[in-house]
Amino acid sequence: MKKRSIMTAVVMALTSVAFAQVPIMLDSGGQRMASDKYSIDSSLGGIGGVTTDDCVTLKSGFIGQLTEVANLVLIAAQNPVSEGGTSQFSGIAGLDDATVVAVDGSNIVWTAPVYPISALSPEGQATLANVYADTAGAITGCYLGVTGAGVILVLDNNPDNFGLYAGDEIPDDWQARYFGQNNVNGRACATNATGRNNLYAYIADLCPTNPESRFEIMAITNQVPTNAVYFQSSSNRLYRLEWTTNLVAGSWTNLPGATPTTGNGHLFWLTDTNAAAARFYRVTVRVP
Repeated sequence: MKKRSIMTAVVMALTSVAFAQVPIMLDSGGQRMASDKYSIDSSLGGIGGVTTDDCVTLKSGFIGQLTEVANLVLIAAQNPVSEGGTSQFSGIAGLDDATVVAVDGSNIVWTAPVYPISALSPEGQATLANVYADTAGAITGCYLGVTGAGVILVLDNNPDNFGLYAGDEIPDDWQARYFGQNNVNGRACATNATGRNNLYAYIADLCPTNPESRFEIMAITNQVPTNAVYFQSSSNRLYRLEWTTNLVAGSWTNLPGATPTTGNGHLFWLTDTNAAAARFYRVTVRVP
């Protein structure tokens, strides 16, 4: 019993300690005051308050700053941007009182960039790489312990300037589609499954990974004076029929008045309506 009475005395002593908060400034007692355009939320016992208009919030004093970062959105000043260019990133932090604050790029801890962003300064300036097609790039950073993300679109303004595929007369996206990025087998001079090089396959609109993809004459009719030459065509290419009478020493001649003709994507033919008794033919193809 004696032990129990001592413990009770201790508890009574702890719970009877008094403390007080003394307000430095008295205000309107916690009510809202408003006019046509403005409202003020203030509280008893603190300095300052919150003032808002249609789109701006002013938080004054210590109480007004008692917020936590709830989310972070990263924004590029220039978006979209051309390949090889730069764009400055900053942030918009959403706070737990439903307000937002602009965050300068120098106040964000940036994650190491990945393609198509080739470099990112501590201040948030992004340098964009050359791309083989219009490419969206993701970027991440952290502000006061909260991680956010942003997206930038890098525009492919030069179709033939990407890595190993640059300057070879083939659009980079064609090479990347069939061979991936920076594959030596995708270079213009590399022989592919068709038995020809990639430049030939691109111009003829062949599939470089399919051995059955060929550009060749399938048949010829020889009913003079109108001959027809049949071949497998592409609807994305232009074709012209040429003739010669001597395969060894002769030169190839365009048919009079003939203009390059778009194929139909299937078996197609070009005609010689003024054929001589003996002529050899070939079909040329080019990119529109």
